[in-house]
Amino acid sequence: MLQLLQFHMLHTGLADGLSHPRFAPIEPGRAVTWKYRGPGGAAQSPDHHHQEITEQGRDAAGPFAVADASLWVDGKRIYQVAESE
Repeated sequence: MLQLLQFHMLHTGLADGLSHPRFAPIEPGRAVTWKYRGPGGAAQSPDHHHQEITEQGRDAAGPFAVADASLWVDGKRIYQVAESE
């Protein structure tokens, strides 16, 4: 999920002008809820991924993007991550 968010930032130009962009998975001060429900089965590959960009831009620390995301295996959501309120 983080790699897809990084790809989004690179593809949309948020990292333009940075010679060696580095990514921090969670910005200090942001509360995140992470839910894990276990794998759908042994050695299963994800069959569906959903990611919604909820915020993006630039601040004093540089470019950023925030997303809610989930990962599905065999029709069951096994991972979900979202910014807490």
